[in-house]
Amino acid sequence: MFERYIKAALAHASYEPSPDGLSCSADLTGPGQFHTEGATRAACRRELSDSLEAWILLRKCRQLPVPAVDGVPLAAWGWMQR
Repeated sequence: MFERYIKAALAHASYEPSPDGLSCSADLTGPGQFHTEGATRAACRRELSDSLEAWILLRKCRQLPVPAVDGVPLAAWGWMQR
């Protein structure tokens, strides 16, 4: 379920190559706002995924809601529910 949620969220990411073509930046808005930079689009995607995962875990630890993305909730996670 976690992977499905991350995948649904990353479908909303936007990527922009640098003018010199030597790097890339990515933005993701939706359940949170994230900006990453990396050498490649794949590197940016990994950074976004890591940032989103950390954000989810932090919100769960603080007992804050994590909104569904494209109908994909995290509520099915018994070990994370409180």
